Amino acid sequence: MPPFRPIAEIEKDFTDVLASRLPAVVLREKLELLWDEANIAAGEFVLTAHAAPYLSLLNRMQETFERRDFADRFARRDDHPW
Repeated sequence: MPPFRPIAEIEKDFTDVLASRLPAVVLREKLELLWDEANIAAGEFVLTAHAAPYLSLLNRMQETFERRDFADRFARRDDHPW
């Protein structure tokens, strides 16, 4: 089984990315990578206690994505030249 970063590191990166002023396209890319990382770890740890924190983080990520203020920021097109 490949090594996974500790959940605290992924959570910190998630918080840092959300607080950043990155262009929407970069924000999406970074958040997708963090989502994939947490999802892969949760899948590897399925049916063990190690999955719970990764699943909890995925739930928080989903709740964040569904919030209206975040959805507006995530969908902004201000990072495109046209």
